[in-house]
Amino acid sequence: MWKWLSITAIFLALEDWQACTFKTSHFLLCLLPMIIWPPHFSYLTLFFIALGILAEYKNIGMGSGDFYLLTWWSGYYSIFELLKIIMIASFFGALLGILFKRKIIPFLPCLAAGLIIVHFL
Repeated sequence: MWKWLSITAIFLALEDWQACTFKTSHFLLCLLPMIIWPPHFSYLTLFFIALGILAEYKNIGMGSGDFYLLTWWSGYYSIFELLKIIMIASFFGALLGILFKRKIIPFLPCLAAGLIIVHFL
């Protein structure tokens, strides 16, 4: 399952890097294997869904797609692994902000890098 999560994270990261957004249809297409490998439901899933909905209507510094991706991952990874992913992604996001000096930084590529690093550590 981690291969599918990594491949789809890279696919969505490439799309997010170019446009700082991704199409909902592509995101839903990446979620199709959840039918085969159903995720574990937790309160963390509800938390990320609530943050994603909040990000839809209010600027909280992170996009709703990032929270929805974390919602998807929360069914397969523990809270500690997700915290590691978020911390590594935050480091990469700060590094991208310093290097590119852009106002809007696509965070999904940083999350994908965090996922791959956490998996191999």
